[in-house]
Amino acid sequence: MSLFMVRIFTFVLLIVAIDLVTDTFPLLIRHHAVITTLVVGIPTIGVAFWAEAGQPIRRSLIRSTLHFALPPTLTLALVGLFIYLGYLIAIVAITPVPEDVSAINIDELLPVPRSALVTILVYCGLLLLPFLKPPTSAWVGGQPLSGDWRYTLTALAMLMVYFIILAVPPFREFADLALLGLFDYIFLGMVALVWGLVVRTIWRKRLLDRFLGVDLS
Repeated sequence: MSLFMVRIFTFVLLIVAIDLVTDTFPLLIRHHAVITTLVVGIPTIGVAFWAEAGQPIRRSLIRSTLHFALPPTLTLALVGLFIYLGYLIAIVAITPVPEDVSAINIDELLPVPRSALVTILVYCGLLLLPFLKPPTSAWVGGQPLSGDWRYTLTALAMLMVYFIILAVPPFREFADLALLGLFDYIFLGMVALVWGLVVRTIWRKRLLDRFLGVDLS
């Protein structure tokens, strides 16, 4: 439930914000399919298989879900917005301007910003899996320590699948993705790591709880 909430509300916030700022649509249907399959679809199959019997939940399920889902949703939407706008501005800056400005087709400028946005959403979405079931104390924030490495290994496997999609031209074309430079993927990976540290800090210090004046945890 937490993973689905993060995906759905992040998409909604991004679509609304980017449409207001640039009047463009940030993600295509195939982009949604790639993100959903890798970040939510396949991992949640593992979640269902690996579920174990335990004590009944003694706290509110809604509050528990919001405690995990709200910080990554709000911060990831903000990160995604800046990544999309940054790459869009960069593409516009290096694109020659024709004499007839009205002849510019904005859709021709969108593949790179869209691909950068898909990449950061995949990176950050997969980074949530270790936080969902923390294998070590370093990942504890949104959920208590579990010591289960299967979720982390699943995230790494899905990341490899994403790289395979990017590396194989037929798969990349089917997913409507543009191939970025190696520096871009490294840069986006570093942004995702910083985002993960920020989200962990928000969880541990209960910053959102304090801001809202409620105890979500």
